[in-house]
Amino acid sequence: ERPDNLPDSLICKSISGSSLSSDMEQMEYIVTPYDKRGNIVTGELFEQYIEWLSPHRETLESRSCTEKNKKKWYEWQWVPDMKQIWENKIICPDITKEPMFYFDDNGVIPQHNTYYIVPYNTVPRELYQYLCSQEVSEWLKSNAQKAKNDYYRLQTNTLEDLPVHNRLEIISQTRINEY
Repeated sequence: ERPDNLPDSLICKSISGSSLSSDMEQMEYIVTPYDKRGNIVTGELFEQYIEWLSPHRETLESRSCTEKNKKKWYEWQWVPDMKQIWENKIICPDITKEPMFYFDDNGVIPQHNTYYIVPYNTVPRELYQYLCSQEVSEWLKSNAQKAKNDYYRLQTNTLEDLPVHNRLEIISQTRINEY
């Protein structure tokens, strides 16, 4: 549920791997202290964020990332590249019954059980169309690790090894991790 008492600049849409669907309607909201460059917000925005988060301070201070990694209690455990988050990207769940990819052009923040691909040197829609092909689906089913109940694990190493179709001139003979 979207918090009512915070400014829009602190609230972003977010989605989990299990909520991904073709219409991307199952959005959740996430409160973020980070600006579009990945820096902690300052001034009044920071104060509003701290006020909103303060009831959970004790719990947040006891996280291992706070104690071991010297994170401040209000920081995220892991911060994605916020510059990439706002770009067009391709999203997929980390565990899925059938390999599926979704196109995001709204700056959605993928949750921990969701992978995202930000293509470099190519048109994201072309790559997206290729990733949705039967050829890619079959390749992933043959190469992805199996999880429980015949689900597939679309892990980073599998996605990085995915051969990119030569019809995509700009990215011919490259792999996803080289974008």
